[in-house]
Amino acid sequence: MKILRVIALAAALSLTLSACGGDDADDSADATSAAEETAAQDAGAGDAQAFCENVVAAETAVLQASTGGDPSAVEDLLAAAEEAAPAELEEQMGVVGATVREALDKQDDAAFQSEEFSQSEEEIDEWVADNCGYERIDVAAVDYAFEGVPETLPAGTVTFGFSNEGEEVHEMLILRYKDPATTIEDLMKLSDKEAQSKIDFLGASFGPPGASDLEPKELTPGKYALVCFVPVGSTSPKAARKADGPPHVARGMSAEFTVE
Repeated sequence: MKILRVIALAAALSLTLSACGGDDADDSADATSAAEETAAQDAGAGDAQAFCENVVAAETAVLQASTGGDPSAVEDLLAAAEEAAPAELEEQMGVVGATVREALDKQDDAAFQSEEFSQSEEEIDEWVADNCGYERIDVAAVDYAFEGVPETLPAGTVTFGFSNEGEEVHEMLILRYKDPATTIEDLMKLSDKEAQSKIDFLGASFGPPGASDLEPKELTPGKYALVCFVPVGSTSPKAARKADGPPHVARGMSAEFTVE
């Protein structure tokens, strides 16, 4: 789960952590979703498949909550993942679960800044990539393109392996177009608010030259894109915060693929 990167990098599209709502019982009842039903069906102590599915579903639910969606499904999915966690990941899931709950409760992503949280989520994602049997797609970020992106992928859960092989900092935002007729060029002509209305934001990887990351994602049929909004000239995270050059996507750093 790369919740820290997701929320931090969502700022590139002007996405922010949203309010979590109250404890209204009626609201909670209305929020029962297919994701919760899946968690209830699959959860089981030590059940590796249940753990895999609930970890991926929980990340999706947290991302939706952090970008304006209803956070009510998060708790059930987190609890199911914690219950099904293999022994070697019980401590890491405890750290991730507690951090996510704190962030959503306080509507503040500061909790995600800890090294303990970052290390725990990285270890979880590595375990998922190695043990869940999901297809893996390795994507290399170079200056200024994504290499290794297939034209089509089957629907289902896919692990994206990200590696920065360029000389600048790169990110890999994963987007799904709500309308498959949309293109990156279309989005670039719109305001941030208008662009947000055209896409679903699935997650992100980020890092300086030499960095790598893993992102398991559940993909439904449709048209997707990988995009980098880091400013040109960003040779370090510190430089990226100060750089005022055009985004890498303006230099052609994007790739589109279809999920069937």
